[in-house]
Amino acid sequence: LSTARDTQAPTAPGSLRVTQTSATSLSLSWLPATDDTGVAVYDITLNGAVVASLAGSVTSYTVQGLKPATSYTVTVRARDTSGNSSLAAALQQSTAGGPRGAGSSGSPSRSRPSSSSR
Repeated sequence: LSTARDTQAPTAPGSLRVTQTSATSLSLSWLPATDDTGVAVYDITLNGAVVASLAGSVTSYTVQGLKPATSYTVTVRARDTSGNSSLAAALQQSTAGGPRGAGSSGSPSRSRPSSSSR
């Protein structure tokens, strides 16, 4: 008996949005992705770099340690237990303004999951 390998990717996470913005953080939330075998992980990227991999039941996250008045591109991808990845849900958001002379690019120094919506 052979078992068919799962090749179906999850759907993309829905309605990615910023729920709160500060000078140094962005809080995100999204609707759950779906998959025939279940979503195992959400990968969060910031300007192309993975900043977190969260349990499939978590649908919110706060990225911290950002630079003030800086634009960031954030993506969320769902991944199933077979490693199939969804298309990305993406958005671009700027942090709130800060003191003059703040840098224009940055990477997070610290990130943490927010409370789960499930």
